[in-house]
Amino acid sequence: LKKSKNKWKLIQPKSTVPIQGFIGNDILWAMSALEFESTLELDPGNALSGLNQPLLSVKLLNKESTILAHLLVGKHLPESPEFHYLKLGEGSNVYTVKKRILEEISSNIKKLKDIGQPE
Repeated sequence: LKKSKNKWKLIQPKSTVPIQGFIGNDILWAMSALEFESTLELDPGNALSGLNQPLLSVKLLNKESTILAHLLVGKHLPESPEFHYLKLGEGSNVYTVKKRILEEISSNIKKLKDIGQPE
């Protein structure tokens, strides 16, 4: 998504007509509400966490397209399906996060799938 003034536009994977502003704002709000449940002492590895092929990957960029934050969401914890593995960027710690917040982000992203036609 790219914001210009008060309008949001989906630019990847395909460019679309402007979308309803609340969708972009809802995604940002959900990301700002993320609370980590725990920080893992040891990285469980990509096979267990699924962070090498994340279920969700969200990048925040500034006007110069510099990445400000990169959120990666992996698989759920085997012993706790209500929690998922999460990482912020390549070199960060691995955290656990509640599935509910991630579902809010995913729900808003799914709203974008069928919006508009490519320009």
